[in-house]
Amino acid sequence: MSDPTLPSDGRETFAARFLSAEGRLGRRGFLGSALVLLAVAVVYDAVSAGPLQWITGWLVWPLLVWIGACLLARRLHDRGRNGWIAAVIL
Repeated sequence: MSDPTLPSDGRETFAARFLSAEGRLGRRGFLGSALVLLAVAVVYDAVSAGPLQWITGWLVWPLLVWIGACLLARRLHDRGRNGWIAAVIL
Protein backbone atom coordinates (compact mmCIF):
# COMPACT_ATOMS: atom_id res chain seq x y z
CA MET A 1 0.00 0.00 0.00
CA SER A 2 1.41 3.39 -0.97
CA ASP A 3 1.55 6.42 1.29
CA PRO A 4 -0.70 9.25 -0.04
CA THR A 5 1.69 11.90 1.29
CA LEU A 6 4.48 10.71 -1.00
CA PRO A 7 4.79 11.77 -4.64
CA SER A 8 5.10 9.12 -7.34
CA ASP A 9 8.89 8.91 -7.01
CA GLY A 10 8.57 7.92 -3.32
CA ARG A 11 10.35 10.99 -1.91
CA GLU A 12 8.62 13.01 0.75
CA THR A 13 8.05 16.72 0.10
CA PHE A 14 9.01 19.46 2.53
CA ALA A 15 5.36 20.25 3.30
CA ALA A 16 4.52 16.59 3.88
CA ARG A 17 7.48 16.14 6.23
CA PHE A 18 7.33 19.34 8.29
CA LEU A 19 3.80 20.77 8.03
CA SER A 20 1.54 17.72 8.18
CA ALA A 21 0.83 15.52 11.20
CA GLU A 22 -0.54 12.69 9.04
CA GLY A 23 1.42 9.56 8.42
CA ARG A 24 4.34 7.92 10.15
CA LEU A 25 7.94 8.90 10.73
CA GLY A 26 10.66 6.43 11.64
CA ARG A 27 13.39 6.99 14.21
CA ARG A 28 16.07 8.09 11.73
CA GLY A 29 13.71 10.47 9.90
CA PHE A 30 12.50 11.94 13.17
CA LEU A 31 16.00 12.52 14.53
CA GLY A 32 17.19 14.07 11.28
CA SER A 33 14.16 16.34 11.05
CA ALA A 34 14.44 17.31 14.72
CA LEU A 35 18.09 18.24 14.20
CA VAL A 36 17.15 20.40 11.20
CA LEU A 37 14.43 22.08 13.28
CA LEU A 38 16.87 22.68 16.13
CA ALA A 39 19.48 24.11 13.75
CA VAL A 40 16.92 26.50 12.24
CA ALA A 41 15.90 27.66 15.73
CA VAL A 42 19.52 28.20 16.80
CA VAL A 43 20.41 30.09 13.61
CA TYR A 44 17.29 32.25 13.86
CA ASP A 45 18.05 33.06 17.49
CA ALA A 46 21.67 33.92 16.68
CA VAL A 47 20.89 36.06 13.62
CA SER A 48 17.94 38.03 14.90
CA ALA A 49 18.54 40.31 17.84
CA GLY A 50 16.71 43.07 19.65
CA PRO A 51 13.67 44.57 17.95
CA LEU A 52 13.96 42.28 14.92
CA GLN A 53 13.55 39.21 17.09
CA TRP A 54 10.64 40.76 18.93
CA ILE A 55 8.80 41.55 15.68
CA THR A 56 9.54 38.36 13.72
CA GLY A 57 9.39 36.07 16.74
CA TRP A 58 5.60 36.30 16.79
CA LEU A 59 5.60 34.46 13.46
CA VAL A 60 8.70 32.29 13.62
CA TRP A 61 8.38 30.65 17.05
CA PRO A 62 4.74 29.50 16.64
CA LEU A 63 5.71 28.06 13.24
CA LEU A 64 8.64 26.19 14.80
CA VAL A 65 6.39 24.85 17.57
CA TRP A 66 3.84 23.73 14.95
CA ILE A 67 6.54 21.93 12.96
CA GLY A 68 7.80 20.26 16.14
CA ALA A 69 4.28 19.13 17.02
CA CYS A 70 3.78 17.69 13.53
CA LEU A 71 7.06 15.79 13.67
CA LEU A 72 6.32 14.47 17.14
CA ALA A 73 2.77 13.42 16.17
CA ARG A 74 4.10 11.51 13.16
CA ARG A 75 6.69 9.76 15.34
CA LEU A 76 3.98 8.87 17.84
CA HIS A 77 1.89 7.42 14.99
CA ASP A 78 4.86 5.23 14.08
CA ARG A 79 4.97 3.99 17.67
CA GLY A 80 1.24 3.14 17.62
CA ARG A 81 0.17 6.09 19.77
CA ASN A 82 -2.33 8.88 19.21
CA GLY A 83 -0.79 12.06 17.75
CA TRP A 84 -2.68 14.24 20.24
CA ILE A 85 -0.26 13.07 22.92
CA ALA A 86 2.16 15.53 21.29
CA ALA A 87 0.07 18.37 22.75
CA VAL A 88 0.63 16.99 26.24
CA ILE A 89 4.35 16.50 25.63
CA LEU A 90 4.84 20.00 24.24
